[in-house]
Amino acid sequence: DLMGLFDLKDKTESEEELDRLLESLSVDIGAEKIDYKELTIEQIDEIPSDELVKAVCVWMDGKMDDGEEYGISRTDTLKGLPEPCGYVYSIKLLIDEFEKNGFNKFYENPKNAEYIDFVIEGFRALGEYDLMEICEQSKEKYQKLLKKHGEDYFAGFLIDYGNNALTELDFDFETIIEKKDLNRLLINYIRGNSDDFGD
Repeated sequence: DLMGLFDLKDKTESEEELDRLLESLSVDIGAEKIDYKELTIEQIDEIPSDELVKAVCVWMDGKMDDGEEYGISRTDTLKGLPEPCGYVYSIKLLIDEFEKNGFNKFYENPKNAEYIDFVIEGFRALGEYDLMEICEQSKEKYQKLLKKHGEDYFAGFLIDYGNNALTELDFDFETIIEKKDLNRLLINYIRGNSDDFGD
């Protein structure tokens, strides 16, 4: 029965697929178990590149959480860490928020506005002057819009997205970052300044 053979073939392929899926899941689950809240300078060199940016950001989150317990703002804690820490953390924060809905999403949380100076200096340190300029423009526009409309303007951005003054900057920024591997830039930057990360 030919149909039976095809069924059998499909079955083994789907079983292989399932095995591959389970394997990939177990790798992910295993990776999640590593807690990077404690991170020594020596460990930085051991962390695989694809986890490096996340690892240092988790470590910095831990530092900022500790600071908050003593009433120190997250940005003040970052200012107390070596400069590369603030650059990497803030650029990663911007990229994560930007991917959700552009600069509007980044500025929706007024606390994020405190990170934009780190982002600007970070792109300068990375030699990414085109991205630095767009972020400077976003800061200027944000401050004007904030003065004119208040914080709620950014929380309600979806209603008026097309007319939002930050939208055109989104396209400029996205066009540039699509051509770059920002994660790779950050990995290389961390590796090049590894003494500044970890305890």
